[in-house]
Amino acid sequence: HPANARDLQFFSINGRPVDLPSVSRVLGDVWRSFDPTAETKSGTASSLGRRRPACLLAFTLPNSMYDVNLSPDKREVMFTEEAAMSELIREGILALWSNQCEGKFAANEVESRSNK
Repeated sequence: HPANARDLQFFSINGRPVDLPSVSRVLGDVWRSFDPTAETKSGTASSLGRRRPACLLAFTLPNSMYDVNLSPDKREVMFTEEAAMSELIREGILALWSNQCEGKFAANEVESRSNK
């Protein structure tokens, strides 16, 4: 069977690998708005509707914007402004994916967008 989508999502903050369930949720929500298989004809979520995109997101943030002291291994992280960060990520992903045609992305587009 296919790998769990969360196994294919990798996040880091300032080079430290972290778990960001809130970001994973945002990605899944936005993904479903672009994924035609997310709903069946009856309007209910299909078994494929729980799919999530694979990703690698590396955040560079000031230390004051997140807390790594939630678990001993420091993988569990909470953003100081969780709602604001989630909304910024949602807006950025929507803007990125809305401008794409048939799932084709220009080389280095994500890097050029992140340097704005």
